[in-house]
Amino acid sequence: MHNTQQFACRIGNFSVAGCAPFPALMVGEHAIPVSALHRHAQALNLQLFGTHSIAALIEAWQFNQYTLIQLAKQIEQLGWTGPTLPPEAVVMHSPVSPRQVFCTIGNYRSQLTEAFHDKAPAGTPAAQTDAEAKAFIEQRLKGEPYICAKLPSALTGPMSTFSIAPHTTMADWEVELGVVISKPARHVSVRDAMEYVAGFTVVNDITFRDRVFRADPPGFGTDWLQAKDAPGCLPTGPYLIPAACVAYPGQLHLSLRLNGETMQSASTSDMLFSVCEQIAYLSSRVQLLAGDLICTGSPAGFGAHYGRFISPGDELEASISGFGSQHITCT
Repeated sequence: MHNTQQFACRIGNFSVAGCAPFPALMVGEHAIPVSALHRHAQALNLQLFGTHSIAALIEAWQFNQYTLIQLAKQIEQLGWTGPTLPPEAVVMHSPVSPRQVFCTIGNYRSQLTEAFHDKAPAGTPAAQTDAEAKAFIEQRLKGEPYICAKLPSALTGPMSTFSIAPHTTMADWEVELGVVISKPARHVSVRDAMEYVAGFTVVNDITFRDRVFRADPPGFGTDWLQAKDAPGCLPTGPYLIPAACVAYPGQLHLSLRLNGETMQSASTSDMLFSVCEQIAYLSSRVQLLAGDLICTGSPAGFGAHYGRFISPGDELEASISGFGSQHITCT
């Protein structure tokens, strides 16, 4: 069974009455602005830095992660009697403000196998298709992750409204584990990769299936700009879960529900390339920066498989065990 208990240390990103977003430590569904915790940190002989924004908080993550976890533990053990912000008083934003976003394509065995079955000619024996998918996966494992960039402007909060772009009729969901980078990373080894992770979050890498391949001219290949980068195509959150709280990122349960019906349900153990392998590969090709976001791939159960795409009025709920859920209304 997958864990459904929430992590004690959850960092949200909120605004009140139109102010700039600020990071907050969660107590149940209520928020304590991190900027209000300096005195409590000092009582533990600890410090907090960059508390005015989520980007600044992550920039100083080498100091802040331990302090936030200790504060969360203290609050869990002793309770909290100070003021908090209730959910109805705040607007919830993405818990990360990345300068760069990356998306790993075709990184779950279940999704690749499902795609082979969806494309197999009618009458093809299932065992034959399974064997073809297995051979493809084995070949992929000999190579490297397939990763594209996504614009930060595609991010939206975890309780937002998603307006379907007019240039698509095949907007599709993809629940994924989001990995947030804690410090600049270049030429990082697989062994050391977790030292560069600030934390994890839930992402839904919404993709326009009818815009993945260019038809002008034929054979031009994939066009991820028009397929993944419209505003709102990356609901993120609700929370940032510190990496030190997640003992086994390769054993998390992901799910996505459409109007209450489960469409995706899988474990991160089904990844072809692990979180650490993706970081190592990316850092060998580009400069990773503090706060960058890596969307690590999505399991089987795309709308393309069901022949059912996102429509106005739909409600999307993406979640990861212990991380909370995001709720997106589509128009």
